[in-house]
Amino acid sequence: MDDSIGIVGYDGKGLGSRRRERGKAHNGAVNGTTWTEDGHFLVTIGTDKRMRIFDMNTGANTMANFGPALENSHNTTLTPLIMPSLYSHSRTIYYPNTSEILCFGIQSGGLQKRLRVPQSIPRASHTVRNPNRTTSLAWRAHHIEMYSSRANGTIRCWRPRTVEDVETEEAEFAEDGTAQAETAERKRKRDELHQIVQDLTKRREV
Repeated sequence: MDDSIGIVGYDGKGLGSRRRERGKAHNGAVNGTTWTEDGHFLVTIGTDKRMRIFDMNTGANTMANFGPALENSHNTTLTPLIMPSLYSHSRTIYYPNTSEILCFGIQSGGLQKRLRVPQSIPRASHTVRNPNRTTSLAWRAHHIEMYSSRANGTIRCWRPRTVEDVETEEAEFAEDGTAQAETAERKRKRDELHQIVQDLTKRREV
């Protein structure tokens, strides 16, 4: 295995470099590892807030830079999740950040999206440190669904929006709009009736 600065040697593949049976991949504890489906790349994450991709054909660090957004200050196991190649043309990896899930391209290291949930979810216990922290990720076999667990005891399903989802949301929005219009109309009629009563009362007093 190569170290965190990339493999050395005159050909970029380690030839001519000092042979090592092991190396230091992170400047801190390594608390997460996972493989790509084809077994060509090993992904590691550590408490140095780095995620590294190693090409296991050469042992080289691919030097993919995932930027400063990664958070990892716990020694508990924190394993990233690679999307099955069946559902992604390019390798995509999900990183369980403190209060969100980050989606990166494995080869480029570029941030593709952030998955966030409302912060109003009740805490499991006041003794839990950072209860909104994502603790694990899992992919449901034969489905386009990812599940995440959090330190507050909740589990959430993530899946892409379908045409049916959009139609349902539009129908609910239309129903809400109709209900709001009906409420506004009833309020207008009540106000008009109240005004008529006030006018009649004033006339009687005169």
